Amino acid sequence: MVVVGTSVGFFLFFEVSSKGDKISLLTEIKEKSIQGSVTCLATDKKDCIICVGDSTGNCVVFDCQEIQNLKIANISRFSLSQNSVTCICMWKDFVITSYSHGVISIYDINQDCHLLDIHAHARYINSLDVCKDLLVSSGEDCFFRVWQLNEINKMIKVNHLHSGLVTDTLISSARFNNNTNQICISGYDNMEIFVYESK
Repeated sequence: MVVVGTSVGFFLFFEVSSKGDKISLLTEIKEKSIQGSVTCLATDKKDCIICVGDSTGNCVVFDCQEIQNLKIANISRFSLSQNSVTCICMWKDFVITSYSHGVISIYDINQDCHLLDIHAHARYINSLDVCKDLLVSSGEDCFFRVWQLNEINKMIKVNHLHSGLVTDTLISSARFNNNTNQICISGYDNMEIFVYESK
């Protein structure tokens, strides 16, 4: 299944055949909780939960287990910022979102609550990625940062491990390489990919 968000706040569910040669629209959903353009989407590892972020700062979490019956259940909605949601990723039962003003927020899906904010970057955050218990973020402040995530009794503790700067490069994305501690960095107008290892 492929999910696509639109500039008018709809998100579309497409079914892709096993051979990949046929794509058909399953449903188009307009959820009233999504008030702006869809800016990012993320799913859990089982594709049962989908998180949708919008340009007005809303993050909505849906249970998609019944999407074949064209039903979704809105299970959580977070709106603590009026800044655009720029990235979303999931770690265990937590949603990690980033915003255009440089803040990363962590929410507990099961408890339906906001846990913490990290003032991570001086400017727009353009990527988030999780590998095991590590989070990497990158922003238009030209830095990428690595964070250690720890869950203790359903509470989250975050430690800053490393900040990196790629000389003369405006970072566009930072991602872990295939569930390893290697971090791949790409930059605007740059055909190179810089690879770092988190130790």
